[in-house]
Amino acid sequence: MDAKIHAVQKQAKKVLKSDWTKIAPTYTFGWGGPLSWAEEIFPHIVPQLEAVRETLSEDLPILVYQTRENPPEKTVVAIAFKSEDGNPYNIHLIPSETISEKQTSLLSYFAQAFLFLCASGGLPEPQQPEALAKALVRLTGKKLIA
Repeated sequence: MDAKIHAVQKQAKKVLKSDWTKIAPTYTFGWGGPLSWAEEIFPHIVPQLEAVRETLSEDLPILVYQTRENPPEKTVVAIAFKSEDGNPYNIHLIPSETISEKQTSLLSYFAQAFLFLCASGGLPEPQQPEALAKALVRLTGKKLIA
């Protein structure tokens, strides 16, 4: 493995290991796709996608943070997009309600680290949900995805 990729994977794992404890008290974390799935389940994201649709990643999953009430009262959808320089790991957050700048940063960095690890082989691919969930729980804890 390329030493540079390994170094970035190590940093991304560090983000997941530290930040999950700040996310899990408020949100559960999950993933899915394709984009049409997310648009159907979370219709509040559709208007905000129109301006950025052409830059959205088709290969990476849609990430979802939901508050812990049953049913969840608030949702934040995280969608990867490519920047002009070609970086495919930028995150566009679409919350169902306004979230703080601190939450925006926290959820964006976590999503970015998660997506990079999935794409670079540091975590199983999202198309293997059971393997990915087990690997994620080993890095974080059951409370994040439960």
